[in-house]
Amino acid sequence: MSTLITIVLPLFLIVLTGYVAGAGKWLDIAAARVLSRFVFMFAMPVAILNFYTKAPPPGLELVPFLAGYFIAMLSIIALAAWSGYKFLRLDIRQSGAHAFVSTCGNAVFLGLPIALQVEGWGQPFLMLMILEGIFVFGIATTLMGWKNHAQDGQSAATRLMAGIAKSSATPFKNPIVLASIAGVAIAYSGITFPTPISTFLNTFGPVAGPTGLFVLGLFIATLPKEGLQSLWPNISAVSVIKLLLFPIVAGGIVYLFTGGDIRLTGAVVLFTCMPPAVASLVQASHYGVYERETAVAVSVASVLSLLTLTIVLLILA
Repeated sequence: MSTLITIVLPLFLIVLTGYVAGAGKWLDIAAARVLSRFVFMFAMPVAILNFYTKAPPPGLELVPFLAGYFIAMLSIIALAAWSGYKFLRLDIRQSGAHAFVSTCGNAVFLGLPIALQVEGWGQPFLMLMILEGIFVFGIATTLMGWKNHAQDGQSAATRLMAGIAKSSATPFKNPIVLASIAGVAIAYSGITFPTPISTFLNTFGPVAGPTGLFVLGLFIATLPKEGLQSLWPNISAVSVIKLLLFPIVAGGIVYLFTGGDIRLTGAVVLFTCMPPAVASLVQASHYGVYERETAVAVSVASVLSLLTLTIVLLILA
């Protein structure tokens, strides 16, 4: 329990500091976007490279782990899209946005700083970030831009596969995905950086975690929350799927696939129990679909996740 407090309490205090900065009007959502871009484009890629210079390269033991997550991810994104279409009366584009906010977690700002502090969780966590960046983004953005991919005479399945193919290059423009891939290559090659480069990585990399957590708190305080009452069905659906169902399904499958490996099970449960990513709001805004619902869901689920995350770490860390 003391270890849990040592790891989690400082992180939550940083999130709280960001929230106070936003609630007190010292910083606004424009500042949150600038800081998040700094973390996303610069600080976190450096932190990832710094991690891989000290970590052993991933081995074949991660294959069942990644396969388990992949099956769980496809199942949950399909369930979220279908339930949004069936029960919330959303159209295909809205269902895609609903699936995105129900599946894509805040791995960069909240999850990775925690994973890098728990022995054995950092490397598998980064592998999951690569899969999420490719497949969750590809499938969800294809649905969100559904009309843009439609062509006369094509079946729905053909349009979906064409959309995924069209979106498949997008993750490789993501600096965090690129840093993860480069980090894996560095780990396998055994490259050793000269002292000035190592000093730069050791100095700049640690900035990412605290800044990302501060930005999360700032976003919670400044995201719009209008019309909360009318959106409870949407918020409830996102919260149950993202914070409860996804971790249970992914953790169960990975536990079975890895022969009961608690380390890998803990890493995937942490990854999937993250609150919805701010990126889901960015994408909803980009496609002009499901924006208000996404903003409110991100805010509410981020607060709820503080409880679920504490329970996960208490049991599995």
